[in-house]
Amino acid sequence: MRVGAWDKLTLGARALGALTLSSALWVGPSFADGEEPRHKHEGHKHEGHKHRPAHHHSFEPERFVKRWEGPERDREQRPVEVLKACGLSEGMRVVDLGAGTGYFLPHLSRAVGDSGYVQALDLEPKMVEWMRRRIHREGLSNAEALSTPADTTPLKEGAVDRILIVNVWHHIDARRPYLEHLVSRLKPQGALCIVEIKRDAPHGPPLKHRLSPRELQAELSAHPGLSVSLAPLELPHQYLVVARLK
Repeated sequence: MRVGAWDKLTLGARALGALTLSSALWVGPSFADGEEPRHKHEGHKHEGHKHRPAHHHSFEPERFVKRWEGPERDREQRPVEVLKACGLSEGMRVVDLGAGTGYFLPHLSRAVGDSGYVQALDLEPKMVEWMRRRIHREGLSNAEALSTPADTTPLKEGAVDRILIVNVWHHIDARRPYLEHLVSRLKPQGALCIVEIKRDAPHGPPLKHRLSPRELQAELSAHPGLSVSLAPLELPHQYLVVARLK
């Protein structure tokens, strides 16, 4: 994975400007390989470019899904262990926020079972359509893919047990108001599960855009309604912070 590719992709954005990156933008070395999604932007400056507040990338999912979802990612992402650390169980209603190509969809579907439900949200219409086809193809009858606006979600208040956010949080500029929104969507005893990239990972976004576990925990702990902890999960290049409603 060339750092240069991440220089182009890791772009500051308000609210969910980078929502379509999420789990699709794996931090592993097989991503990009000389090809990057085309991105469109206008508005405020960042890293020598101009970007609109709700920046997102536009690309054909099928061009990249094999690279983003191969065995190498499974070995580094360890999705089953991540979801176990998030405390998923049968019957839960869960959300993958910025779901990308839907890498976590089958894992989430199995974790919550027939009595649970999975909502995969993404800003990019092509990704949403890709996930809808995937849901149909893989027979994930307890899942749906939905488009989401840049500054909110279609989630109802107090309706969700878990919200999974993978490789997205560091992209968001207006994190405090968005955190308020997400917390309001959680059920009692609900939780946010945020996976981020370690500062010493050999590939990933530029160092100045990475959040240490302590920084992320401090951000989330500023919300008085959350109890925040670093999950005892050993991922090669990422970490997981869980923020539960008190």
